[in-house]
Amino acid sequence: MKNEEQLDIKGRLTLQLTDAHGEVMQTMQIPNMIVNSGRKLVADLFSGKASKHISISHVAVGTNNADSKADDTALGAEVFRKEVTILDPQKDGDRFKVTLTTELEFNEPSGSEVILQEAALFYGPDKNARDTIMYNRVKFAPVTKNENFKLTLYWEIIF
Repeated sequence: MKNEEQLDIKGRLTLQLTDAHGEVMQTMQIPNMIVNSGRKLVADLFSGKASKHISISHVAVGTNNADSKADDTALGAEVFRKEVTILDPQKDGDRFKVTLTTELEFNEPSGSEVILQEAALFYGPDKNARDTIMYNRVKFAPVTKNENFKLTLYWEIIF
């Protein structure tokens, strides 16, 4: 009998737009690409070359509409970063799922409206540091973020 298994990590982003009354205006689900730097981060954890306390720390959103590539290390046009909340892993069939979430409040990002088209998860000690490691990236249909709604990002990583 052959005993073979693959570690096939997958990710999916759900964007949810909610108005001031708590009504969900729109929901989108988009699969993402785990980029090479994210795969190396997982490999370094297994090999002992990375901190034993690796945890995705924040999400970044941007305005670039280029397709994701395996060698991406940053968003094409980042405009905002925010810390994520990581929920405990849950059993999902014969796999495990980790959900990460953050909300861009009505006034975030500050300033005028911005057309968001990309997002990514990052690992690093400081959300403002540019020497962080990108785990994944996703491109999505344009979302014109303004003060009329909050945008919740739910990221599911399935192991």
